[in-house]
Amino acid sequence: MDWDSGPLGLTLTNSYLSGYRDQNVAGLATPAWSDRDVEAYSLWDLSGSYRFSPNLRVRAGVLNLADTAPPFTNQSRYFQVTWDPTYGDPRGRSPYANLQYSFK
Repeated sequence: MDWDSGPLGLTLTNSYLSGYRDQNVAGLATPAWSDRDVEAYSLWDLSGSYRFSPNLRVRAGVLNLADTAPPFTNQSRYFQVTWDPTYGDPRGRSPYANLQYSFK
């Protein structure tokens, strides 16, 4: 969702990933580890911007506003353990800033 009013702008974004059947490995010690699904995953991001001139804009925001951890998985294809790097992001809440100048 975007909102702009004069030089001010706000953006609220949601990224939703539906759950999936986990990489279930036969022969694990407990059925809870060998017959499970990975939970759905939702991230909210918020940013604000201010346009000082038609050429200069400053933007700042927060990725993963709610500090949501990626869901647990028992995948073993990557070096990461307990989360799937093709699905989740372990970085947690992350602030950022951006300065944009256009040479028009």
